[in-house]
Amino acid sequence: MTMLVSWIGIDTHGPTSAYIAADSRISWNMTNKFDFGKKVFASKKYPEILGYAGDVLFPSIVLEQIIELIDADVLLSKEMTCDSKNKIIFEKICSSMSKYPHLCIGNDVQIIHLSRDTNVNGYPTFYHYKLTWNKRSGFRKKQISIPTTSGLLCVLGSGKNEFEDKYSFIKKELILIQVEMFFSALQILWIISQIHIAEEHLNL
Repeated sequence: MTMLVSWIGIDTHGPTSAYIAADSRISWNMTNKFDFGKKVFASKKYPEILGYAGDVLFPSIVLEQIIELIDADVLLSKEMTCDSKNKIIFEKICSSMSKYPHLCIGNDVQIIHLSRDTNVNGYPTFYHYKLTWNKRSGFRKKQISIPTTSGLLCVLGSGKNEFEDKYSFIKKELILIQVEMFFSALQILWIISQIHIAEEHLNL
């Protein structure tokens, strides 16, 4: 099972953090697998994170190269907007794909890119992009909107449905817990108010 997940952290002022996480398993069939693969790549000098799901060989090679170019200040500059940075990164991926033997790609390619304003005054602005490729329609690019509350941005891979089912279940359980805590707090406040009323009667 392959899974790639991105999410955003938001406080009362706005977005403060963004993340990409993935499993580390690479599978060839039901019996042949390797549990130490790398599927998430982060720059050390720029606020850029890349991750992939689907086909393994092409994105694992290309994304590593792109991060090396970014950290060498060859591909990006601090003055660029997130849209400009993403355009350059995705054009580099598309250019590499044009030179890659398509017959050697077994599965669809799914790549996500998280970016943040390089020059930040106050709270940062985050951007999320998704690039998919298959043999039928080629590349498709999509910008994923950033929500107003903390939560998931994107889930990809063969484990997508299972993850979303469990996430939804846990979210519902947390809501029930919050409701129970709310009513427990109301009960405590009511008890305290009754104690104060009783004390006032005694003072009278």
